[in-house]
Order: sequence, then C-alpha cells, then structure tokens
Amino acid sequence: MRRPRARPLSARYLIALGARIVREIAGLTRRAEQQDKRLAVLAIDTQIRFRSAADRAAFASELAAGAVGCCECRARLIQSAHRRLISRQGKPA
Repeated sequence: MRRPRARPLSARYLIALGARIVREIAGLTRRAEQQDKRLAVLAIDTQIRFRSAADRAAFASELAAGAVGCCECRARLIQSAHRRLISRQGKPA
C-alpha cells in the first residue's frame, strides 16, 4: 500500500505529528523514570482570535518564518537532538 504524500496543511498530517509526539514523549518519560531523572520539555498553549482569514494567514506565515529562523540560529548551538512542533488549528465550538 502506497503512503499518501505528507501535506503540512492537512488535518491528517497534524494528527500524525501529534501521535508521534505522544509516542516519543511516552517513551522518553518511561526512560527518565527508569533512570530516576526528570524529563525537560516545553509546551506553550494559547488562543488567538483573528479578524479575518487574511490576518490568520499572515500570522501563520510570520510564525513559521520566525520559528524556522530561531531553529536555524540555535541549531549550531545545540548538541543533542530536539523536536519542535508548532501547530495551529481551530478551537472546537
């Protein structure tokens, strides 16, 4: 069976990324607990309201550019691998 091509703007892609984060954090948590260590993580959760779809698109573009720039700048300073996931989805009613 052929896998569908990943599309960063698709809901299924976001679900797959979320599932991967759950699997990875669960495994890292178990390993940290077995070693009696703490697991360092960072999570930011916020809500933003936009006046228009154009404002939302502009924000997404600015956020993506800023995140990529920050990661590129820091990448040469980081000695161990870290995963960063930034998502944006509508809030359920």
